[in-house]
Amino acid sequence: MKTLILLVLMIFGIAIFIKMKKRNGTRNESSTVKRTTPENPPKTPPYFGKTVLSEPEQILFHRLKEALPNQLVFVQVAMNALVGIRKNPTWQSQFNVISGKYVDFVVCNPDFTVKAIVELDDSTHQRTDRIKSDAVKDLAFQKISCPMVRFHVREIPNIEQIRLAIG
Repeated sequence: MKTLILLVLMIFGIAIFIKMKKRNGTRNESSTVKRTTPENPPKTPPYFGKTVLSEPEQILFHRLKEALPNQLVFVQVAMNALVGIRKNPTWQSQFNVISGKYVDFVVCNPDFTVKAIVELDDSTHQRTDRIKSDAVKDLAFQKISCPMVRFHVREIPNIEQIRLAIG
């Protein structure tokens, strides 16, 4: 009985080995995915250059710097650099909600404590997905007692308005 079981297992193992060998042996060059490397670049690179800030964001950035000369202004900061989540059973899913989100500007005191988050909203913020994303940001910063100031791209504030809004 043991011999029969051993024989069946050996035949089964050989069959699997032959099947895998055939599968690997029948690959041809066209079915093999070529990796993109510096030595083997793609025929048409999918990359293109971008500016860090849009034109309206650049205007607001310079106004923030002028209005708040003693503050540090950072751009395009990942939310997970600003908001932590305490370990709990649903930590990973809660982290995933914020991990891909960025804020337009972070205004910090000289000691790098956050003074305010500044968002410059445009018409895309009327879309359902952006409304939900903005609600996540608003809630997170409210929970950590971090002021969030939203300006609309059609009404970029002047220096005095920024000082009044952020201090």
